[in-house]
Amino acid sequence: MFESVECMARYNTKIIMNPVYIYLEDFHLRLIELVQAASIVRQSYVDQSASDLQIGIRSGAALVILDITEPVETSGSDFIIGDITIPKGSSWAAKYFIASKSTIMQDDYDIRYKAILSDYYQYLYVQGYEALISFWIDILIHPSVSSLSVRRIQGSELLKKIERECKHDQNNIRIKEVWSILKDCRNSITHSKSLLDLPKMFKSKHYEAIFNELFNLIEVDNVNQISLDFRLFHRLIQTIAEYNYQIFKFISKNKNWEYDLDVLKG
Repeated sequence: MFESVECMARYNTKIIMNPVYIYLEDFHLRLIELVQAASIVRQSYVDQSASDLQIGIRSGAALVILDITEPVETSGSDFIIGDITIPKGSSWAAKYFIASKSTIMQDDYDIRYKAILSDYYQYLYVQGYEALISFWIDILIHPSVSSLSVRRIQGSELLKKIERECKHDQNNIRIKEVWSILKDCRNSITHSKSLLDLPKMFKSKHYEAIFNELFNLIEVDNVNQISLDFRLFHRLIQTIAEYNYQIFKFISKNKNWEYDLDVLKG
């Protein structure tokens, strides 16, 4: 009971010192979860790499090892689609079998595996970006954070609010440029299979430098594409946390709230 009272007292103290710090704690926890997920997948690759196992095909939690020298044919996308305009059970003629197969040469397996890891790290990055936007909503449109209409606010609108809050402090961290690169890469991953329009993205050398610091660029069929490995992903998530802390600090300073994390953590 006494521990519960003490925890509640610490919680109330944090709220008094900075009423939006609880959202920062949730944001940091979400980033930690994403890094943990990436680390688990990375360790799985290290422990069960194609070079050691020859060829592996994952099925749930099991790993089936095939000792082969021929190309591997995988058919993991087989399913049946139906014509939803025809009543169910009335006719199998309305069902269509969809089969998707890809052939992987043994020598290419390691490359394909790394590409899959890159896709997964990019997926995790998108989750981190969404957590960042959610945090901005929490601290800038607080307390009306439960409204779904509020959740649909555009990132550009949030950026304008942040720039107004941080107008005297933002030059050193280039709030707009960093956010622009994070947003464009998120949109590329989500909507364009990670393909990039570099002339549109790199509005100046500053934008290009930020991108090169956070992401890797590869060329696929003469098209530029995002690529991430674990090291880059980890640095990217840490950069998002540090970038966001500066915004948290600027807003807190302007409102005379405590922003020192050591003090807030207690």
